[in-house]
Parts: sequence; structure tokens; C-alpha cells
Amino acid sequence: MGYKEKAWDMNDPYINWLKKSRGVGRTTVFHYSTYYRKMKMIGDLNQKSISKFIQDNKNNCVVRAFVNSMIKYLATNDIIIDFEMPPKVTGRKKKKITKDYSKSEIKIMRGACYGKNKYTGVLFDILYDGALRRAEVPQIKINSFDWNDYFANQKKKNIGLKIEGKGKKERVVLIRRSVFDLIISDMLDKKIINMDMDINSILSNLNSLEIYVLNKTRDGWVIWNIIRKISEKCIGRAMRPHEIRHTRATELQDMGVNIRDIQHYLGHSNPQITEIYLHTKPKTSIKHILEKLDG
Repeated sequence: MGYKEKAWDMNDPYINWLKKSRGVGRTTVFHYSTYYRKMKMIGDLNQKSISKFIQDNKNNCVVRAFVNSMIKYLATNDIIIDFEMPPKVTGRKKKKITKDYSKSEIKIMRGACYGKNKYTGVLFDILYDGALRRAEVPQIKINSFDWNDYFANQKKKNIGLKIEGKGKKERVVLIRRSVFDLIISDMLDKKIINMDMDINSILSNLNSLEIYVLNKTRDGWVIWNIIRKISEKCIGRAMRPHEIRHTRATELQDMGVNIRDIQHYLGHSNPQITEIYLHTKPKTSIKHILEKLDG
């Protein structure tokens, strides 16, 4: 069981309140539980001790949000703390450079993942095709896939996969048909379905399966490490799942998909966030404009 799952399964009043009353996701619970353990070691909770706690933990937006949630939680138990949040950290933050990957690098990476084993190949295809956050991948189950569409439209190259994103918001992404084929093959090997079953029985079995597709990687950091190690060997530089997401978003834009559709595909709350993901170079922009003008 990964660290996020352990935090999520904690039988603690505060953690339970976070999940039920605030509706936060696994990643938020994981981060808050880390600060929660540290705060338990503080004696009296007051302006001075909480301010010091925030400063000791880098005074970032996550620790500030945790403290706000803790004060609200304590208030529900009639424990009122007179607290004023200290000023935010000011100054320019060093910008993390997000790398671009070419189509050939993605192709090499995909081949290397399938070269390792079928399981790792499916992991990469789901990450890339769906432009997923690494934390979204471990939650995918057999019945998250649109099996009805898979069997009804034999010529369809890309089929829907239901994802639970940030804040438990659901969206649908598209995954290449070959991934569905591999999962069917795996289900046949495990005798969950068989060739003698009629289509309705097969659909009934698949649509009711709560089995996690990538059960070996139930932690986002494990996925991060798998991608990094394979990419260093096959393309000579480290690739991160989030950069795969950026690359896929840019590819969709280059294919002519509008920014609003990409926003929904990535699960962003507004198009301004999506624009950060699109690594369009000035030369590419001129090329696109010229194509439109020349018709």
C-alpha cells in the first residue's frame, strides 16, 4: 500500500472530516496528514506557535491551507483559536523548466516501455494518451473503461476512459484501442472472461470489475520513478509524467484541437492554466497563422 493510500485510510477524526465535509482528494489528504503529524507535536496552539509552525514549513500555500483547514476543524469541535495568518512569502520563485519531447522521443519511450513488459507499456500509453496526472493513474479500474463502445464500434481507434481527477471531478479521456485489446487478453488469461461467453455476459463481467488495472503501481511516485529510469536509458534524459502531460497537450493543439477542449481534456478549471501547458514556439505560431491566411 502506497503512502497516499495509508493516509487516506487513516481512521482519524480530522482526516475523516477532510474527506466527508471538505470533499478533498487523496493528494490533499496525503499532504495535510504530513503537516498534521507535525502539528500534533506542538504543545499549545496559539498565534505564536502556529506562526512558527508555518514558517518552519516554508510558509507555502499548502501549509497555509492546512492550517486554515485545521482551525475550521477545531471550530466544529468548539475549540476557537484567535489566529491571524502571517504574510505570504514574497520574492520571485525560481521557475521550474518543463522539457519538450519530440514525436520520435515519445515513440522510442513507448517502445522501451513495452520492451520492459506489457504492464509498463500500458502504463505509458494510458499516461500519454489520456494526458493524465500521475496521481490519477492508480485509481483506474477495469470498469473505468467504456467496454460497451469498444465492442460496439470495432473500427474505432480511440475509446473512452473515465477518470477521477482533482476534487473528485470526473472526466473522460481517450485511450488507443490497443490498450483495450491488451486488457481483454489479460482478462482471458485470468479466466475472468472466456471465448464461449456471449457479448452481454462479457460486458456484464467487465463493467462490474472493481479491479485496479495497474495494481502494481498504486502510488504516483512509483510511476514517476518508472518513467524516469526508462527514459534516462532510452532517450538519454529524464522524463517526468507531468512533462508527458504537457507534450500531449501541445500535440493536441498542433492537431487543431481548440484550447477550451484541451482544458476539459486535462481537467483544468480554467483555460489560463491550460495555456501554461501549451509549448507553442513563435515559429510554429507564424506557421499556423500562414496556413490559415493562405487557406
